[in-house]
Amino acid sequence: MADLVLDELLVKASDRSYNLKIFNNLDKLVHEVKSFEKNTFFIIDKKFNDLNHFDTYLQQDNTLLINSSEKIKTLEFAKDLILQLKERGINRYSTIITVGGGTLQDVSQFVASILYRGVDFVFIPTTLQAMTDSCMGGKTSLNLDFFKNQLGTFYSPKMVLIHTGFIETLDPNELKGGYAELIKLLIIGKFNYFEELYSALNKDLYNLETVKIHSSKALQVKKFYVEADEFDLGIRKILNYGHTFAHAVETVVENKISHGNATALGMNLANYYSLKNDLISSEFYNLHYQFFYSFCDFKNIRKFKNINGSNLLKQFTQDKKIKSNGNIDLIIPVSDTIQVKEVEIDKKLENIVDEFLRSLL
Repeated sequence: MADLVLDELLVKASDRSYNLKIFNNLDKLVHEVKSFEKNTFFIIDKKFNDLNHFDTYLQQDNTLLINSSEKIKTLEFAKDLILQLKERGINRYSTIITVGGGTLQDVSQFVASILYRGVDFVFIPTTLQAMTDSCMGGKTSLNLDFFKNQLGTFYSPKMVLIHTGFIETLDPNELKGGYAELIKLLIIGKFNYFEELYSALNKDLYNLETVKIHSSKALQVKKFYVEADEFDLGIRKILNYGHTFAHAVETVVENKISHGNATALGMNLANYYSLKNDLISSEFYNLHYQFFYSFCDFKNIRKFKNINGSNLLKQFTQDKKIKSNGNIDLIIPVSDTIQVKEVEIDKKLENIVDEFLRSLL
């Protein structure tokens, strides 16, 4: 059977259902955007715009160019963004259209969710991570000081518009981080052809056909979990596979490692925990470790001397998945499934983390 490449996907949510529309042609996406232009305000990633000149298609007076980085995921920046929008005349019946990656989505969708108790929000993802993962599910997240994703809301977009061709202007490191999030979803969805995928990625990182086919698979996995558990109270937690370790790493190095690369490291840490506890085969572990070791340059991570078991586990105490008894829910592979397992934050866990990190040398 031929691989299915989606052009539209309906996501059901309690506040409103919404469509993800996937365009092979930029002109068709721009035509769709122009249908919103009345009373619309654009928030665009400046780096993306410098490369793609997307603002030339839009109303200049209602466009904000934002230098996007983890530093903008704060209440202070959200307040500043609201004030800029109000100066430009935004009202309860306006639409915010954000063009950028997951970080800019987080803060702008949060703003859309609280401004006037909610204005319409449309998202145009420009990174692979955003196209295949964060664009769906309605989560918004802000950081609190150095603590990751402590604040946020659930707020569904009105629509998501995807053009996979945008990956062509991503730098290789950013694109690799996006593939880590995509592969996370494929592992959760029990994808069976990783050898072929990894071979294809090592040959050509920017192959649009590879992106279209596998992002379609990833989006269908994400759709299943967000519709089954919209507010992240049960089965949806599985989508955090690798993220407990990833968020700890990002915090310890003050976001000097990209979220995607931290996720790749976090998945392999979770895999190593399972390997040491006889929950997965060495074949499963080695398949993914050997790919990511070179693909995401794990050896380079060892230059951060403060990444160690003790420091990472200290960050676990601030994680949303911490339990009242001091244990934490880790999302790990068990046989051929990804599961939630309550784990003690103890010396045994610390030693497993340090042992994995030593393997990166």
